[in-house]
Amino acid sequence: MKIRIIGIITLVVCILSGCFLISDEPYTFRQEFEQIVSIEILKKEYDSISPYTPMHVVKTVEPTMHQELINDLLKIEGSRIGMEPGTGFGVYIIRITYKDGEIEMLGDYNNGYITPDGKLHEDIYAFDSDQYYQVISNYLGEVITPPTLG
Repeated sequence: MKIRIIGIITLVVCILSGCFLISDEPYTFRQEFEQIVSIEILKKEYDSISPYTPMHVVKTVEPTMHQELINDLLKIEGSRIGMEPGTGFGVYIIRITYKDGEIEMLGDYNNGYITPDGKLHEDIYAFDSDQYYQVISNYLGEVITPPTLG
């Protein structure tokens, strides 16, 4: 009887904490490739969890390289984590702008999008940080490493 109660409690805790929602899966982009207008790599002015931290464009990806970057992002391991959206996207962010004005934001520990009317929606997808920063490094032509806590 005690084992059954412990099992039920464990199950409830796992459901509430979202541990069953963790699953390895490739990232799913918000729109089709043909809808992409531009892809930029952004850097926050300082490390912050706020998605509103000032940032600037460090590279605009040439349209001829869009498909290659999308393919590289699809190769990165990642997963949906938890039940609640995270806050922020990381220090380096990939911003994809679509023809309808929607903007997709991809970071190493979260993703989200901005609707054409300017509303930010954060999601629960995280890329493997080392792999994500390797892709960023390749496109910037310099070694970029994930920020360390401390």
